[in-house]
Formats: sequence, C-alpha cells, structure tokens
Amino acid sequence: MHNLEKIATSAGMTTEELIIYVQGEEAATYAPKVAEDVLQVARHLDKKQFKRLIKLMVDDLS
Repeated sequence: MHNLEKIATSAGMTTEELIIYVQGEEAATYAPKVAEDVLQVARHLDKKQFKRLIKLMVDDLS
C-alpha cells in the first residue's frame, strides 16, 4: 500500500483516484480544495524542489 501512495502522490492523485484510474473507471480530476491539500502533496518533494515550489508560488503572486 505504501508504494501505491508514492505512485499516486507523484501522479498528483490520491490512492483511491489511482486505483480507479488503473481499473479503467471514470474518475473525477484531482483538484485541491484548500492549501493544506496542496501542502500534503508538496511534502513528498525533496527539499530543493520544495524550495523551488515556494519560489514559484511567490513569483506567481507578484
């Protein structure tokens, strides 16, 4: 199950969404609802990519 979580996260999906996708069923597109949803995915990035994400978000606000 842990590997499924890693695969799903790297694809920007939840584990449930990945399973639905693999089964070939129609699934809703993942869209984070709150900042904490994005942070949950971002925490799987390494430190360098996490810093890059923060910079991209700050630049986007400017």
